[in-house]
Amino acid sequence: MIFIVSIVVFIFFHLFLFFVGRGFLIFFHKILKKEFNEDATFLNLQIYYFYPLISLFVIGNFSLTINFFTGVSNLFVYYALFFVAFNIFKKFTFHKKYLFYIYSLIIPFILASSTYGINFAQDAGHYHLNTQNWIRSDQIHAGLSNLNIRYGYSSFFDYISSNFWFDNNFTFLHFTNLIFLVLFFIFLFNNLINHKNSLIGKASLFIVIFGVLDNFGVGGGRNGYIDIEAVTKSDTPFAILFFLTFIFIADQLVNKKYNLFESTFAFYLLIFAVQMRILGFLLIPLYIYFLYVSRKSKDFKISKLSLLINSIIFSLWTLKNIIISGCLIFPVEQTCFSRLSWYSEDSAKLENLDLSRFHISYSLDQNIIVWFQEWITKPINYSASINFIFSLLVILFISFLIYGFDNQNLQIKLMLFVFLMLSLFLWIISLPAIRFGTGIFLSIVSYIGVLSHDLKIRNLLNKKIFSSFFIFLFFISFALTIRIDSYSNFLNNFGQIYNLEPTEVSYIDNRFGWGVVPELNSSCWINIECIPEEKSVSFSENIINIFYLLDQKK
Repeated sequence: MIFIVSIVVFIFFHLFLFFVGRGFLIFFHKILKKEFNEDATFLNLQIYYFYPLISLFVIGNFSLTINFFTGVSNLFVYYALFFVAFNIFKKFTFHKKYLFYIYSLIIPFILASSTYGINFAQDAGHYHLNTQNWIRSDQIHAGLSNLNIRYGYSSFFDYISSNFWFDNNFTFLHFTNLIFLVLFFIFLFNNLINHKNSLIGKASLFIVIFGVLDNFGVGGGRNGYIDIEAVTKSDTPFAILFFLTFIFIADQLVNKKYNLFESTFAFYLLIFAVQMRILGFLLIPLYIYFLYVSRKSKDFKISKLSLLINSIIFSLWTLKNIIISGCLIFPVEQTCFSRLSWYSEDSAKLENLDLSRFHISYSLDQNIIVWFQEWITKPINYSASINFIFSLLVILFISFLIYGFDNQNLQIKLMLFVFLMLSLFLWIISLPAIRFGTGIFLSIVSYIGVLSHDLKIRNLLNKKIFSSFFIFLFFISFALTIRIDSYSNFLNNFGQIYNLEPTEVSYIDNRFGWGVVPELNSSCWINIECIPEEKSVSFSENIINIFYLLDQKK
């Protein structure tokens, strides 16, 4: 056992990714022979606060590209160090030193204490870890979903996480999740103390209040706010990407602004969200609408280079989907290619039906009241829906009390409202689990800031007192995001690095074909030759390696 504080490890890990992201941008600009502007801002934050996120985006897409030819095991170290080296070409200067210290030390320190109460998600052993193991071990194989239908999802987060296996300790998979949370909280904090942008500042305040209210209500709380997830889950990272993209577009539309750099950066965030989860596609029409409205601006210009890069990224992502599952978007049956030899007929449709039943999706031929009564039979759906509605009403009341509502830009506000309601509806008919809707819930709460974007605090209220109270609320919301038992475990074990190790499993041969199966249950954990249950599988090694289900082989 190495005696070193896990919290310190995360602080250095976060800073390391910071310099990887910075080095990549310096390298990228040198290749293009363009000046690198580190003073550029996005969502009222200097771009350098996004460096770790940029790093993960680059790492994930490098891994995706490399995986078409080979496994990615240990390659991260080489290209990460390559990019870090480029930091020497430009001196780093930052604005508001206190803010940077909060970002690089205080927020990571507190968030990392969650490590001491973390464990694997149930799906980690079922398919996530083995998905990462395949990415690490070998090039993409066609028909991989025939081994385990869940391989068809092949999350972008798995491509990122596959780079952070260190011996038999998987704590760094949790750290990659925390990177998104560091950005989320510095975004909220900065916009509470920086009032240059009225809409984003108000939206940040209401999100903070939403986070405080998450700790109260039916079932002890939980209203759809973000949380610290078990290892291999990526619902919170996706929710943060979705929310940041939405609030950027809302701010630009309402304030009638267009900035080439910010609009281009939002495009990358959108692609990141799409790669993370199918619901990210909801943002595409909203972004296109933003471009359409902004086209008359004198600053309007579409970056052809970014359009080309994102087109390549998206093409590689969909090609990966086709190779693994036979579908452009899994498990949407209408996007599958039945003529592909490795495609298992109706596999996407059956998986979709299975997920719909499990998550109690709404069907258009159902009575919506009958559906809702069935949906709330799940305790988490019942408590979270009531708590969300209550939180929304409280925040609306607070907004009216402090600011009121204005009637400007009604057309834009109506369009944003329609987008949110449509997103909520599509969530309901697809996968209406609370954790899948977090990005939509955050966006709905932030929309209250849109309703009062051009109004100041009422004159009868003391602005300084309220500003101080808002900061106090932020730290309450931030601190309570982490479970109390994590703080307790940290105090008892702060002198040790936390070890998160996978379960050891015994396997037996698959009697009907290729591979082995778990002896006791359907969780394979870490063994790429393992399939969840016995079935007729064959392996063909040729120009491309293909897994077939024998009864589906053409």
